[in-house]
Amino acid sequence: MKLEDSTLENGIKLIRLTGRLDMKSVLLIDSRFTALSATQSGPVLVDLSGVDFIASIGIRLLISNAKAVAGRGGQMVLACAQPLVEKTLEILGVNKLIHMYGSREDAIAALVGRKAHHPNQPYDHEHGNPAESHAPYRVYNIGNHQPVELMSFIGTIEKALGKEAKKNYLPMQPGDVEATYADIEALTQAVGFEPKTPLEYGIGKWVEWYRTYTGS
Repeated sequence: MKLEDSTLENGIKLIRLTGRLDMKSVLLIDSRFTALSATQSGPVLVDLSGVDFIASIGIRLLISNAKAVAGRGGQMVLACAQPLVEKTLEILGVNKLIHMYGSREDAIAALVGRKAHHPNQPYDHEHGNPAESHAPYRVYNIGNHQPVELMSFIGTIEKALGKEAKKNYLPMQPGDVEATYADIEALTQAVGFEPKTPLEYGIGKWVEWYRTYTGS
C-alpha cells in the first residue's frame, strides 16, 4: 500500500492511496492516514483511483476518519473509486456516510463550493420566505439551469451509445408538463455554484462509467 499526500492550492488536503486496503496495509498506514486526515479542520479528498481491493478494516479506517474530520468542522470525501471498490462501498452503505465522486474535479468543486454557515440566518418569522426556516439546513435545486428538449437529450444518449433508441410516441400523459428545468439561483447565491459541464460531455462520462460498472 502506497500513501501520498499534498495540499492543493485551494487548501484541500489530498490523500492518494494505491494498492490493496486490507488488514496488512491498514496497519502500515493507519497512524499516518489519521494524522493527515482526522487532524484536519478543513476539506480532505481521498483519491481511491489506485485502490483495487478494500476490506472491512479499510472501510472502518475511512469512516472513522471522516467522522473525526466532521467533528472538527471539516469534510472528507472520496473520489475516483474503481468499479469493484465503488460497488463494495455502495453495497455497505458507505456512500451514505461519506460523499463519493466519480472524478477528482467533481470532488474539488463540491468541497470548494461548500460553505460552513447557517443558510437561513437571520430568519424573519413574521415575513420570512415559506421555503426557509430558522433551522440550519436548506434544500436547493441542483441542475444545469438550462432547459434541454427531450429529443435532444435522447439524441445525445444515442450518440454516446452509438445506438438508436426504440421510441414509442404517445400523447401527453397525466402529470406531464410542457417545459421544466432546475432553477438554481438560490444555490448560486448561497455557494457560488454555476454548472459548467456540457450535456454531451456529462452524458458521455456517464455512459463510460455505466459500461465500466456493468461490464457491458
